[in-house]
Amino acid sequence: MERIHSRVSLLEYLPNEIFREILSYLNNIHTLVVFSSLNYRLQCLASKYCTSFDFKSMKKTRFDRIFQQYPTQQWKSLQLFDDDDTPGQIQYFIEQYASVKDFNQVQSLSLMNSNALDTNQLSKISSILENVVSLSIGEIDDTGIDKLNFCKLKYLRITDEKGNSWFQKLSQVESLEYNMIPQNSRYYRYLTTLLWPSILYQSVNNEIQDLITSYSTPFYTIEHNWFINCHIKKAEKFYRYDVVLYSLPFTFDELTINTKYLNECITTLPNDKNKDLYRNQYFNVKKLKLQCSPIFHEDFYQMNITELKINHYINFNQWIHIFTNLRSLHIGSNTKIWSKMFINLLNNAPHLCSLAIEKDLLRGITENWTNVRLRNSLSKKIRTLKLRFDRSSLCKSEVLRIIPFAKNCEHLSMSYVLPIVTIRFILENMRYLQDIRFKLEQQRQISSVELYKQFEEKKIVHRSNSCIEKRSNGLYQLRKYSQFETFLKSENKNENLLVN
Repeated sequence: MERIHSRVSLLEYLPNEIFREILSYLNNIHTLVVFSSLNYRLQCLASKYCTSFDFKSMKKTRFDRIFQQYPTQQWKSLQLFDDDDTPGQIQYFIEQYASVKDFNQVQSLSLMNSNALDTNQLSKISSILENVVSLSIGEIDDTGIDKLNFCKLKYLRITDEKGNSWFQKLSQVESLEYNMIPQNSRYYRYLTTLLWPSILYQSVNNEIQDLITSYSTPFYTIEHNWFINCHIKKAEKFYRYDVVLYSLPFTFDELTINTKYLNECITTLPNDKNKDLYRNQYFNVKKLKLQCSPIFHEDFYQMNITELKINHYINFNQWIHIFTNLRSLHIGSNTKIWSKMFINLLNNAPHLCSLAIEKDLLRGITENWTNVRLRNSLSKKIRTLKLRFDRSSLCKSEVLRIIPFAKNCEHLSMSYVLPIVTIRFILENMRYLQDIRFKLEQQRQISSVELYKQFEEKKIVHRSNSCIEKRSNGLYQLRKYSQFETFLKSENKNENLLVN
């Protein structure tokens, strides 16, 4: 017993450098929570070396615990989300912690907001923005944006629906990634660059060689050892070329593949170059979009895939080894997939919780909603289900058959016209549901306020805990308030009472 005890105790005798290496492989938030129950030295090490914090899908109680119990002056990276899982999180952070905690060391800030942030909100975190080198942000109401100081900003990533151009005034930015999502058309992606390192997606006709040559000069290849890969696919129907061009190693977290062979590309990396330096070319990739049916390549093992979008058939049996961290799966209409293949995928993707798929395709995979194994697996795993419109109808009897496959869902999106009686039926039979998106008949398109009144009259909702918002593509969203929003509303109510 004494010998065994001494072996266990050796963990505490490891030098700080070893612990620092161990901590670099762990989720910083989980590390803080776990190490807080251990001895003082390990608590201090966790507080010192945990510098990157991602609050995606974080419950309010743990969110508050992290900010209230741990110092923030060592933090280098902060990611906040105002999405379906945590609506109101960004505004809650701004109101509760931005001005009372020290974030002067934060160099990377990500504000993934679904609703536009205005200059008044951003001004409350101006002290953080002044030191940020890398910024990822959603839609901004750019009125008065000139008053904000982005003096150290070098890397900027924007995702919005309006195509604002406020960023053009930021002359010091070296790399820009711009994702534009038009409100009334299919999603497309446009990225541009100012200086290297960079990534560039665009369509070109006769300028491909000039494009590659521009990155083959001694300035890039000799002076700085900067190299590129370029994948080219000819889209004959549109008389153009689709080009994916990126620096080595790939610097962003999202990669689009448009060719059958990953290594079939034009590269500026010389054959005599020490390619061991570029072995982990795709280490940063977390989101993978397959626009074709690529042959599996060993470089895919480098990727840490959490989000996968496929538009064509792939042999899942060859890919399942890289799905261990997969959380979100988007299956396009051109994809062919069978029940056994899908079951194998689910068994090898333990963290999968989000599925987007056309309703008829899912009906085929589940053998007309009769496959018990798939029903059990999907109902346990999937927390977000998006059933896309495929020109078929959706009646109440089919909704009744779909619900067992999604009984534990928290977020449900159906791009179909749903009568109010069907929505009531869904809410009554899916007790974990936090929000649902649906369409109304064309002649019944009304404001979200009017629709909410109808739901109140039928006693489907209660104003104190839910709301209805009108989304793009004719969708309405009925959702419960998050803990963040509930707190903010109670604070505002108390302030109004004090004023009165």
